[in-house]
Amino acid sequence: MRLPLPLTAAALSLVCFASLAAAQETPTVHRVTFKQGQATLRGGVKGYASNDYVFPVGAGESMKVSLASGKAFFNVLPPGSKDEAIFVGSTSGATFEGVAATSGDYTARVYLMRNEARRGTAARYTLSIRLGDKSASGK
Repeated sequence: MRLPLPLTAAALSLVCFASLAAAQETPTVHRVTFKQGQATLRGGVKGYASNDYVFPVGAGESMKVSLASGKAFFNVLPPGSKDEAIFVGSTSGATFEGVAATSGDYTARVYLMRNEARRGTAARYTLSIRLGDKSASGK
């Protein structure tokens, strides 16, 4: 049985989208340990790979996350989030400073933009995380 051309094109599109979704790799997760409220982590990403750095923050505690890299970016995700970020480095820059709205494990996800990932680009980086005191407002 032959499928009509539009139906064949639709089926082919689904296969392409499925293979693109498969290309998105599950992040490698690293638990961050701090020394005097600070951590400096060095690593690399290549292609669609990404690294998640998970760190505990108390409600009202300040945090500063910065990334030094020529091609990599990072997002900050709140506790319980898989993809919804409170900071997107590709549009907001290389440094995030904020106060935790809730207690829990926050995530700094380091990745390459899709155009670089598609080319198989590799990038080295240094990620710095600093946790501070409770905010002055006592939240």
